[in-house]
Amino acid sequence: MKNKFYTKLEKDQLYVNEFIKDLKDYFYDLQDMRSDPHVQAARTYSRMKRENKSDDIILEKVEREEFKYFKRYPHLINTTMILLAYSFLEGYLEDLAAICSVQFSNNKQEEIQGINIDIERSKVQIESLTNCNFEKYSKEWKRIHLFREVRNCLLHFNSNIGRMGNRKLLNRLERSKEFEITKYGFIRIKSYKYIYEFLETIYKYLEGVLIILSNNELEPISIVTDWEQQIKELINKYPDSEYAKYFKSKYKSTLFK
Repeated sequence: MKNKFYTKLEKDQLYVNEFIKDLKDYFYDLQDMRSDPHVQAARTYSRMKRENKSDDIILEKVEREEFKYFKRYPHLINTTMILLAYSFLEGYLEDLAAICSVQFSNNKQEEIQGINIDIERSKVQIESLTNCNFEKYSKEWKRIHLFREVRNCLLHFNSNIGRMGNRKLLNRLERSKEFEITKYGFIRIKSYKYIYEFLETIYKYLEGVLIILSNNELEPISIVTDWEQQIKELINKYPDSEYAKYFKSKYKSTLFK
């Protein structure tokens, strides 16, 4: 018979799985709502031509539209996703630490007062209370800390890494193919692939923690969404169709990496 703690872990795994999949689907929807930037620019150009606007006015308007759809909207979407995902990670680890403090109240807890990073404090508390070690997922944990620094820049410094003053992070992002740094010190995420990696890293770590806490009784669950599965099935069934070419091109950095 399963004890209450194992049942809680089992339910939490399903909850975390569903939430991350919902975030992925939400991200797909945001991208679709943004539409194709090229289409938006073409529509603006055609409309202003019909209104007999001068070439200078049309060019200025198209350049503003291109900035909005190619730069600003992607940045807003990416920032939203990072803040949502990190908040979920932080909140869930705090909740899990609180549950462990009740379940393992007789165990000695490691001193956490000197740890200033919330997710690190929760992690240490869970490990010490349960006598478990999450070193198996150290790679994901290090990656999460990088995401945390990026998130802090986005949230607390309006994406301006120059104002943030973190030279180590700046150097790392400058070497990365996933970011660009504007001449005014603002960071921009180049590819949607970065967001998917963030979601997948969070899920792999949290699920790994739950599996370890269950003494490896829990089995991994896929976070492939229904939408992703439908696209893959469509491409497998009609590999040479125009739909297949379109979806392969659109999701080449995420579904077909």
